Amino acid sequence: MATDVVIARGDNWCGLYINRKLEYESHNISAEGALRCLVGHTIATFVTGEVNDEWLDENGTMPKDIRDIEWYHAPPKWAIGG
Repeated sequence: MATDVVIARGDNWCGLYINRKLEYESHNISAEGALRCLVGHTIATFVTGEVNDEWLDENGTMPKDIRDIEWYHAPPKWAIGG
C-alpha cells in the first residue's frame, strides 16, 4: 500500500503523520526517527505544513488524527483528508 507522509510543524513541536495518523512527535523530526517509522512503507507522497502556534500551545501536543489540526499553512487538501 502506498503511504502518504506529512510533517506538521509548529513553534517548537513537530508531528510525523503516516496516512493521516500520528506516528511520531518531538521537538524535531530527525531522519532516524522518520525512517524508523517508515520501515516497510512505500512512500507515495511527502508534504509539510505549518500548524497554528496558538492552537498548538493550547493543545500542547499534536492530535492523533491529522484532520484535527488547526493549520496556519496547510498542506494540500488531499494530504490531510479535505
